[in-house]
Amino acid sequence: MNLTPENVAKIEAALEIAARFVNRGSDSDCIASARRAMAETKELDATPAQIEQARAEYGSDEIEIDDCASTSPAPDSGGTWVAAWVWLADTEGGN
Repeated sequence: MNLTPENVAKIEAALEIAARFVNRGSDSDCIASARRAMAETKELDATPAQIEQARAEYGSDEIEIDDCASTSPAPDSGGTWVAAWVWLADTEGGN
């Protein structure tokens, strides 16, 4: 899952509005949990250094890495997966 900073800001604003309409207690705990989940989601976005490295090692006319690519850390393997777009040419008879 990948959220742009703009979309995260919109979600945070919506949560602020929702917080005004709920009672304190368990509902507030749910909102706090949602905020923590969004913060964790932000951490899955590739850093500028990861994007630069991925583009340097793999970028080409057939492989593109977005500015806001998602990542999947693989600490047991000593690295991180970075999402990329891979070009596929049309085949005869369609895709």
